[in-house]
Amino acid sequence: MPISSLRLNAYFCIMSFFYPSFLFALSTLGIPVIIHLFNFRRFKKINFTNVRFIKEVKRDTQSKSKLKHLLVLLMRLLALASLVLAFAQPYIPIAGNPVTDNERAISIFVDNSFSMDALGVNGSLIEQAKTKAIEIAKAYKASDKFQLLTNDFEAKHQRLVNREEFLKMVDEIHASPAFRTVSEVLSRQAEALQHADVKKPVSYLLSDFQKTTVDLEKAKPDSSMAIRMLPFESQKISNVEIDSVWFTSPVRQINEKIQLIAKVRNMSGDAIENVAVKLMVNGKQKSPGGVNIPAHSETLDTLSFTLAEPGWQDAELSITDHPVTFDDNWYFSFFIAEKLPILCINQEKPSEYIDALFMKD
Repeated sequence: MPISSLRLNAYFCIMSFFYPSFLFALSTLGIPVIIHLFNFRRFKKINFTNVRFIKEVKRDTQSKSKLKHLLVLLMRLLALASLVLAFAQPYIPIAGNPVTDNERAISIFVDNSFSMDALGVNGSLIEQAKTKAIEIAKAYKASDKFQLLTNDFEAKHQRLVNREEFLKMVDEIHASPAFRTVSEVLSRQAEALQHADVKKPVSYLLSDFQKTTVDLEKAKPDSSMAIRMLPFESQKISNVEIDSVWFTSPVRQINEKIQLIAKVRNMSGDAIENVAVKLMVNGKQKSPGGVNIPAHSETLDTLSFTLAEPGWQDAELSITDHPVTFDDNWYFSFFIAEKLPILCINQEKPSEYIDALFMKD
């Protein structure tokens, strides 16, 4: 036997499969055999009174007919066997470098902090990051394992999953008030990948990399882990935020004017005019307002209102500002007492002036 034939046989002897369970489908090779055995052409005998008008028929020998049937059967068997082997994915392992299903493990961090709500060239940054995470996962093999990580550090994101489950988890990502530093993310990724028992772990960070989160000097990544940072840049946009609110008086009374001070800040380099300020108390709109704010500055707006019901009051102060909206609402509550306890210390007799002050209240 030639040496090349010996090598070919040796390769087939050591051949392995990524998905050997598909080899059970080779049992379907019996279907063409059954068709071949039970679907021979049966000739029907017809009697003619006169055979002069029958055209000359080219006769095939029996051996030639059998050969055609065998060739058709062989082609059917080869087609089915090739299809089964394609799904089983055969490979020849190389000595010292075995191929396994979990050859690579990839951890992808998608920044879902509020800053990623900003608009980029192709929509919001968080949606761009989700799209890029899907593209990265599809660029790897289906047999690789993936970890999805967000700022929430959820328990379900602490394990490696297959690509199909990873893609489903990416679709469920939403903006969150949580945020993590780069060093925290790399540490969590290294912790998950070191248990994957792979030689080529890869880390991806998809973020806008705010200054408050980038602390590379504190990061101590695993030297065996390849780290790839993909930044997303927002367009130049204006943003107005509610900085704080407070009352002018520590005591609030029924049917008395209550004054609320709101500090509104302009974070952009352009002056912004007619920013609507709306106050809702117990679901009802109170005094509306509006402010003009110079660039990189802040202004105060005073809102006055009265209330006729004592007890706890739920309030919401909001402004209208697009496209960054996560800092446009301020929720707070306050208490209005039905009666205010007052202690008056006198000498021998009460003061008629103090009594006159509080008598009608």
